[in-house]
Amino acid sequence: MHVQEASYPMRTKVLMDHSIVTRSSLMRWVEKPLEGFHSSARLWGAERIPPFSDPAWEAEAEAILTVGKLVREKKVEAFSSMELKWEAMRDYLGSTPLDAFEGCDIDIAPNPIERGRFVRAELGHYVKKGGKKDIAEGKNGASQISFFRWLLKLEPDSMHKILEARESRQLTDFDCESLNDLGWFKALATRLKSEENLPDAFHLWTARRNRIDVFLTLDRKLINHAASIESEKSGFRLGVRVRSPIAFLREEGVANPEPYPFRLGQFYTFVEIKNIAAK
Repeated sequence: MHVQEASYPMRTKVLMDHSIVTRSSLMRWVEKPLEGFHSSARLWGAERIPPFSDPAWEAEAEAILTVGKLVREKKVEAFSSMELKWEAMRDYLGSTPLDAFEGCDIDIAPNPIERGRFVRAELGHYVKKGGKKDIAEGKNGASQISFFRWLLKLEPDSMHKILEARESRQLTDFDCESLNDLGWFKALATRLKSEENLPDAFHLWTARRNRIDVFLTLDRKLINHAASIESEKSGFRLGVRVRSPIAFLREEGVANPEPYPFRLGQFYTFVEIKNIAAK
């Protein structure tokens, strides 16, 4: 695979949404009967997963492979965060064939405020989003949304007490600086309206606090929200560009992503996958 050369005076820093990570492979492992052998004989290989119903958004997912190419070539600096890791864990399906980010260096950007400094819980509770779909399981004070909701309710006197006890909570300078920047997170959360969007607000805050240039996502609603916020005359600014893969690649000088090398409805053996990916 070859990406058109461009000038990269400084590497763009990109925080990858979990929607990008979960679509970083459009393939899945499958098996089929091995012709000419006993009926129990099976051949393992891979095929493409069902596409998005929207062809334009399927093209966005295919473009993730080219994003991974830029990361491997050190033309883009990729980041995740622990909150994004927890989200990806909810959708983890195991090892997949042809992951777009295989061999990529992906750094972990610190969360503005680490949830683990304030919440202790079993991993199963900790990874939950805490949104409407989780309500049936009962109250979960360790979930993402529960923690973000608590942050939004913090008043100056509460923050002062937290800062006074920073050593007992093992708060870093970064955590404390984020508490002083909490007003920005509150302002963004208000603009995103629904509590279901609080994780998005936190991820954008993570990008802002770490001076990351782009939040890469397949979430069309978030992209539209961000465009609306940037058009405000209030003076509020995100400080991070929210982009889909194709829009991001264009900004990086890649006019057309590489064609995705695997077709729907076709079975590929391990050898075929390896040979095609090496091109």
